[in-house]
Amino acid sequence: MKMEIVLDERKLRQDDESLASYYGKLDQWFSKRNVDKVEQGIYVGTEEDWNTFMKAGLEFPKYQWFLRIVKSWYLYEDGLEEENKVDALESYNRIVRHKNMIDDFETLETYAPMKMEIVLDERKLRQDDEPLASYYGKLDQWFSKRNVDKVDQGIYVGTEEDWNTFMKAGLEFPKYPWFLRIVKSWYLYENGLEEENKVDALESYYRIVRNHD
Repeated sequence: MKMEIVLDERKLRQDDESLASYYGKLDQWFSKRNVDKVEQGIYVGTEEDWNTFMKAGLEFPKYQWFLRIVKSWYLYEDGLEEENKVDALESYNRIVRHKNMIDDFETLETYAPMKMEIVLDERKLRQDDEPLASYYGKLDQWFSKRNVDKVDQGIYVGTEEDWNTFMKAGLEFPKYPWFLRIVKSWYLYENGLEEENKVDALESYYRIVRNHD
């Protein structure tokens, strides 16, 4: 995996720190997580750093200065070839634009900008496993603690404020020893509830793992 970030010196305000200082903050963030910097604003890692790169996508937009001075922001999530280059800045802005468009809609289930669908397979349970309902209950509890609504078994919808929560689900669920073993399908609708916005989260996860084996 690789992340490329270009900051724009022309966007600095008079009372801002120097551009080098902001690059230094990014360097420090990745260094603390043992991800190598290979050039200014360019960071590369292995499959073990997948969570780190995903967290960068969650945390950097929270910095007051980042979105204001960033010029370009790319993630190579399935390899270093150009065909694996994802415009992280455009993806983030697209989600924000879509969220703003639906602010006046009335029904969360119908008009929520994001949705996650998880189907667990009872046939994959082991003899000493808990009942399937118990595992669905763990997912329900995880989302409930983060104030995301469950609308049906394994289906959760949220608003613009829940974008980070859905991203964190993608990071945390594969760490559960039972999740990948019993999950049958796992989809994320990240830019709306239409079929064209449906992303196979399970296939995306395995593709990243395969490409870094």
